[in-house]
Amino acid sequence: MLRAVLNARQHKSTIFTTNLTRAQLEHVYDKKLVSRAMRNVFLIKFEQATDKRIRRKRL
Repeated sequence: MLRAVLNARQHKSTIFTTNLTRAQLEHVYDKKLVSRAMRNVFLIKFEQATDKRIRRKRL
């Protein structure tokens, strides 16, 4: 399915979100597929973001 999406969206912007590294993606998916997905990539890395879903309990 991912291959079909990438083929259909050639020369169009596509947003991918993941918590996996490129090496981990290549372990899960075919290397050629990951290479195609990473073509002309603009990476935004959130290193110090907090999880808004977790509410802090007051003690």
